[in-house]
Amino acid sequence: KRMSPDGGFDYDVSFTGHSYRHDPVGFFNTYFVWPADQGAWNPGYDNATVSKLLLDAATELDKSKRKAMYAEAEDIMLYDEVWWLHLYLMEGFHAWSSRLKGFVPDLRGQIFDKIKYAWLES
Repeated sequence: KRMSPDGGFDYDVSFTGHSYRHDPVGFFNTYFVWPADQGAWNPGYDNATVSKLLLDAATELDKSKRKAMYAEAEDIMLYDEVWWLHLYLMEGFHAWSSRLKGFVPDLRGQIFDKIKYAWLES
């Protein structure tokens, strides 16, 4: 399937970026779950097996089962279909001073919507 301006799909390549997430659901489900209303940034990837694996893994409490589900979904996308190609992965880190007040770290790695409520004390 290919995305086009009219809401369909018609393209050869898509570029995007995404920051690191501490839990795989924040990355995988955003891009690879179909229908697109469940995968907010899904550029047209549609594989029922992968969608089911990702949705099931998101609610699985057993860590080893969850890891196996993500590994199976990843194997399908990277080896069977070769649908996704990582060009690079940026490392991210956060550091701040004890003078910084009002900032609450976000485990998803997002700071921009949080920093507007922060201030520095003298």
